[in-house]
Amino acid sequence: MRQIEARVMTHQRTAEAAPCRRRRWFPILGLRLLLAVAPVLAVLQASTLAGRLDEVDVRSEVRDFKKTFERGKTGEDRVAAVEALPDETGDERLAKALIEALENHLKVAHRLSKELDKAKEELAPYIKPKLLDSEWTKRGELEKALAEVAGRVAAEERVALVIVDKLVEQESDEVVEFLADYGLRNRSWRVRAEIVASLGRMRHRAALDTVVIATQDKDPRVRQVAVEQAAGMQGSDDIDRYLIERIEDEAWPVRAAAIAGLAKRKSDEAVGPLILRLGEEEGRLRDDCAKALETITGQTFSDNVLAWRDWWVENHLEELEARSKPSVRHGGVSFQTVETNSQAIMYVIDISDSMNEAAANAEVGEGGMANRDDVDRSKFDVMIKELIQTIGTLPSGTKFNMIVYNHEVKRWKDEMQPVSKKTKNEALEFLLEVEPEGGTNIFDSLALAIESAGFGAQDRYYAPLVDTIYFLSDGEPSAGRFTERKEMLTEIDRMNRFRRITIHAIGIGKLHDKEFMKRLADSHGGTYVQRL
Repeated sequence: MRQIEARVMTHQRTAEAAPCRRRRWFPILGLRLLLAVAPVLAVLQASTLAGRLDEVDVRSEVRDFKKTFERGKTGEDRVAAVEALPDETGDERLAKALIEALENHLKVAHRLSKELDKAKEELAPYIKPKLLDSEWTKRGELEKALAEVAGRVAAEERVALVIVDKLVEQESDEVVEFLADYGLRNRSWRVRAEIVASLGRMRHRAALDTVVIATQDKDPRVRQVAVEQAAGMQGSDDIDRYLIERIEDEAWPVRAAAIAGLAKRKSDEAVGPLILRLGEEEGRLRDDCAKALETITGQTFSDNVLAWRDWWVENHLEELEARSKPSVRHGGVSFQTVETNSQAIMYVIDISDSMNEAAANAEVGEGGMANRDDVDRSKFDVMIKELIQTIGTLPSGTKFNMIVYNHEVKRWKDEMQPVSKKTKNEALEFLLEVEPEGGTNIFDSLALAIESAGFGAQDRYYAPLVDTIYFLSDGEPSAGRFTERKEMLTEIDRMNRFRRITIHAIGIGKLHDKEFMKRLADSHGGTYVQRL
């Protein structure tokens, strides 16, 4: 009995002691588990916290950006606000803020554009050679006011460019989807055009698809930008097909963009449609079609529709739809070896003092030409002689005008003139009265020539008042709103973006800015030649 009781008591003591041992062991186990899991928990917590902080940072940056942008008093202030935003966040909230900023910018740009038009109207009555002293004083004041507004317009225009750059930096699946959905439903054609421009610089397949779809936009200016962007993108077999459709577009700048895009892509599929289009086009777009065909095929039939059609049938063994016009040539004109079928031509002529230099002293570079018959005459005399000959051969149905420039800029007529015996004689009298003197205002002369095209793509349907410019210069800029090469080219690109005027650049003598003239012609579908 005593042995049993002893065992029971021993068991009780063991049972009572066991919980004490477990209580000592569990805290140790929990501590070990906590030490093992703590780094993982810390990482997860840090990641969550970082995500929340990123969310807060983006919201804060967007909020601060909106305030800074809206309070900006100048274009430079608004540019600085955009450039201060972070790069590559890929956040659609930032993309939305940028689109809203673009809309805000367009309102300011529209108001400034009206101010610029008003300033030009006020100055117009004073642009004539014979003025009273008081009128010359008034003219100086108005020219100064115009230059100030023009400078503000130029500064404001840069805002859209930096917004597009920043949108491109935000490239991500979410941002591309947001731009395609929200952005392209925007009521402003300008906003849609800028969004298409940003998508065209992205590498996402969704961006490409959206740009291609935008070639069907209801506004021709958006279609034009979409066509230009699509032409430079890779990754879809549909691009050529959509560009071919656009060479039938009702708006001629869209057709011009599509023709240039097909030439850039060297699309074999476009040869047949381009031959058909060649037969249907008149004026400068006829030249564009011929140039595109030559680029794609390597053949040199100029704008001879019959020759192109015969070559196409012979080499591809298929019938070409016979709806092209049978004419061999429309009846174009050549100036300084550069031919055109254009029926709306503006000649921009350098009359600075350096044009008095003897033609024999001018340096001739590669591809240049020297006129051996005129070695004892001035560059100006040779140019005027050839210009008079060219105007004399302008075909019926063509309209033309002239701008002469030194440190100032003067347009021959306020409106384009139809070719007739009367207008040819008046042009001759005007040219014979011009005397070379003064500096070289390259930018303002080109700007006036481009503006002479009228509102251009500002109207949904329009006929261009000017579609081809012959620009002549023998020196570097010394006057005007812009004199730096980069600034001039950037602003001219902007002004001609929707007008799509072809600019042929003719450099005269050894002192002209060859790099500027070549870049000017290359960027605007023209030809650069060195002369004399």
